[in-house]
Amino acid sequence: MKFILYVTATFCLILSAAIASNGRSTQVVLPDGAPAALSQTGVLPVQVQEQNQGLLPASFLAIIGLGLATYGSVDLRPKPNAPTAIPLEQELNALLAQSARGALLNPNMEAELRLHYGTQWRTQLGLPIPIEGVTVEVPPELRQGINGSGTSKPIEETSIPKAKPATKSEPKPEPRAVDPRFNFLFELVDAPCIRIYGPQGSGKSSKLAWFGLEHVKRGDRVMVINPMARAGDFKGLKVFGKGMDYKEAEQGIAEFTAEAKRRLRDRGLVEDYDPLINEPHWSLLCDEMSDWGEWVDTAVMNELIGVQQQFLRQANMSVRQVSHGDTNAMNGGAALNGRKTAMNRQFIKFETSAMHDPTIPGKLRCAGKALLYRPDRTNPATIDIPVWMQAPPNHDFRQFMKRDNVVQLKA
Repeated sequence: MKFILYVTATFCLILSAAIASNGRSTQVVLPDGAPAALSQTGVLPVQVQEQNQGLLPASFLAIIGLGLATYGSVDLRPKPNAPTAIPLEQELNALLAQSARGALLNPNMEAELRLHYGTQWRTQLGLPIPIEGVTVEVPPELRQGINGSGTSKPIEETSIPKAKPATKSEPKPEPRAVDPRFNFLFELVDAPCIRIYGPQGSGKSSKLAWFGLEHVKRGDRVMVINPMARAGDFKGLKVFGKGMDYKEAEQGIAEFTAEAKRRLRDRGLVEDYDPLINEPHWSLLCDEMSDWGEWVDTAVMNELIGVQQQFLRQANMSVRQVSHGDTNAMNGGAALNGRKTAMNRQFIKFETSAMHDPTIPGKLRCAGKALLYRPDRTNPATIDIPVWMQAPPNHDFRQFMKRDNVVQLKA
């Protein structure tokens, strides 16, 4: 269409120029008084006049040509309407409608929902679990998919990938059912602060992993800070600081302390809010703390120790630490100066021991005994360490996670 307009406009302009040039004429005109001037001077005065009879039609054609060219250069297609802001309630209702058909809720809405509805936004909206970190599994009888337009359509049976049956072994029965002598170990899982220390090869990290495993079985969120962790350790859990990355380790500690302070702040400002009831339990596992004082920022450790001293239990959170000894340098360095006595009143402590065993790599293993220090008792108690108090097989925590908390642990 534009091509035709441009061709017509060009033709009109060329024709206009041709008419204007062909319509020009010249004539000689004698002015009044010419004979008198001739008799007096002997010269006949004349006037030369030019006329163009085609000027009017040429101008008309030029105007038409310019108008057609201008019309062709204008984009007359309808413009799409500019996007308008969608109210929060309307967007939320749309997301909830999609979730009923198996869609995922937007994890970036929490901040706006918290601002709009308050800390209890999950309860007010009738959501039994947090929006972030939720994987919606479609029941087999529905078999409905979400296409690009957001509408549901049946999925052909042939398009559903056939998952191979899992070959993982069934978890072993709870050790407490095997020997009731060790029930006190399961009671210690509820303790806010536990410190495990002892020589190399005494099984400190294994005991730490066992505490993490019991929290995983309960559906708690478990965070691990271990710059010395191996690549295959703590499968299924988020490990901060692997590969000697102490900056990432500091980020993990900061995330934990910020969550603790947020819970205690909301506890004092929001009516009917209690972290012990309304929040999942968070447990922080701190391994290989012997050299943290040299590499981890003292301000970050101060924040963690302050949280441990004041309100871990009220925040529904816990910390487990491992080091080679019960000294300031082994447990955060300068951050612990002047606080050790107060911290000793907070921590339950395990002092493990090692024994020589030439049949295993490293030639050292847990001696099967430990000293248990309780803040409410003057003298430590000698306890037996059961052989099952260790990490799960292959350090794989995933088979023990509850289905509704698979994403919560941020593997």
